[in-house]
Amino acid sequence: MMIENNVDRGLIIRRQENLRSEEYAKMCADSLDTCNMKFEYIDAVQNVSYEQAANEAGLEYNPEIHEKSKDLKDSIYHHKECMEMGNSCCTASHVKAWRRIVEIDKPCAILEHDAIVLKNFRNFEIPDDYLVHLGPRMRDLKRYVPKSRVRAMIGIPQAIGTHAYAVTPKTAQKLIDGMEEHGMVYGVDHYLFLSNASGIPIAAPDPYPAICWSRESTMADTTENNPGFRGVWQGQNDQNVPAQITPGLVEGLGCPMHG
Repeated sequence: MMIENNVDRGLIIRRQENLRSEEYAKMCADSLDTCNMKFEYIDAVQNVSYEQAANEAGLEYNPEIHEKSKDLKDSIYHHKECMEMGNSCCTASHVKAWRRIVEIDKPCAILEHDAIVLKNFRNFEIPDDYLVHLGPRMRDLKRYVPKSRVRAMIGIPQAIGTHAYAVTPKTAQKLIDGMEEHGMVYGVDHYLFLSNASGIPIAAPDPYPAICWSRESTMADTTENNPGFRGVWQGQNDQNVPAQITPGLVEGLGCPMHG
């Protein structure tokens, strides 16, 4: 049966000339290839100031915009850690990916370089006006094994991590519009899943078809030879939240479900 509005390809966010990022991104690409899914790379925004990162994403940021953001829940005014170089460049990189989805005009999965796809997930439709979170974080690549391809979609109130999610062009444009309305005043984690400041509902495919394989973060890499702390999520990139628990996740972790 032909499924309309399914994922066309994965967009892998990769830091150029960063050996660790390139290594991770190649593993992510290989996992998509193994699952017979198309992919392309998105060149990450990196090693620039907050204002420069916003500009590279086609957004505005200045002190006046920052001051106005105090009235917005979970904005950078309230989460100054999201203005650190690693986090601001990460946010801008995702905006670039949303713009690419609008260009392609088909639903796509956005995958940070440390994502691993475990099952082909082109067997279900990506709905408009939803953020489809594709999987949790795992330290051990072999810890979670989905028992089947996606069987259902479940609404969830929260997730953590922007390592793997899918949106339609309509939803991508809504995300862009929200940023363009106020300027780049949210960190991408708070904008999408952790605080859901975008207001777009979250859905989880069950069982999850992908994970973030949590390894050493490149948030600390300002250059290959000059490591320095660049982002609040370094050291926390293996955490999840209870809202992400689904029957397929429990089953894939080796806990059979009754009935």
